[in-house]
Formats: sequence, structure tokens, C-alpha cells
Amino acid sequence: MNVMSAILRYLGAAFLILMTFATGMDVVGRYFFNWPLPGGLDITVNLLTLVAGCGIAACTFAEDHINVDSLYSILPPFWQRLMRLLGYLFEFFVYAVLFWQGLKAVYHSITPFFEVSISMPLPVFPFRLALAVAFLLSLIAVVCSLVRHFRGKSSDT
Repeated sequence: MNVMSAILRYLGAAFLILMTFATGMDVVGRYFFNWPLPGGLDITVNLLTLVAGCGIAACTFAEDHINVDSLYSILPPFWQRLMRLLGYLFEFFVYAVLFWQGLKAVYHSITPFFEVSISMPLPVFPFRLALAVAFLLSLIAVVCSLVRHFRGKSSDT
């Protein structure tokens, strides 16, 4: 799990560097040469979806979420395990819906008109597909966490 999280973190960092470079080129071109990067906003927005997808999947694999444990820490172990189970089930439901909606968005961006971005003919389906894959990876990570939970090997115990 840590290997997958590290791969996704480095991939997300690479997309973030590309996004920063594209934004920097757009700003320098716009204000110093009066020639912005063609489709700079579209490139930045689509790269942002890749950064977000990699970040969400990396956090899910690492089980490195934000926790508010003021109530959790004072509960008996049974209730802690129950809260963790409910959290995993909620996560599973959310990622399943996001993956399903992502696949629908990919399908609608391919057929029938082959959707492209606003200011340049950049196809959006690869970015939507990458985001759907990130949600699928998050879903797989939650299933692995559920299996560990039921085996009694959860990360919090």
C-alpha cells in the first residue's frame, strides 16, 4: 500500500510541476510578451484534475486522512472499531459513486460529439478517464482497508 501511495504522490507532484510550468508560461507570455499560452487555462484546469485525483488516491492508500478523534479516543475498543467500519463503508459508497459518475463523464465526453475543452481542441476524455481511474484506485484501497479491518489488522489497532 505504501508503494502505491508513493507512486501516486510522485505522479501527482509531476502533474503539479507541469501545471505550475504551464501557468508560469501563461503569465509570463501574457504580461511580458502580450502573447499568452494558447489554451493555458484549459491545460491548467485539466492538470489540476490529475493532481487532485492522484492526491485523493494517495491519501486513501496511505490511510492518511484528516481525523477528528476527540470522541473516538475516549470510546471503548468495540465502538472505535464500529466507527472505523462505518467510516470505511461511507468511503466505499462515496468512491463507488464518484467512480460510476466518472465513467459516465468519460462516456459522454467520447460519444457522440467527442467533447473538447473550451478554448482549444484538447480532448477532455483522457483527463476524465484518469480521474475515474483515481477513484477506482481509491475504491480498491478502501476494499483493502475493509478486508484488514475484518481480519483485525486495522491500522489503528
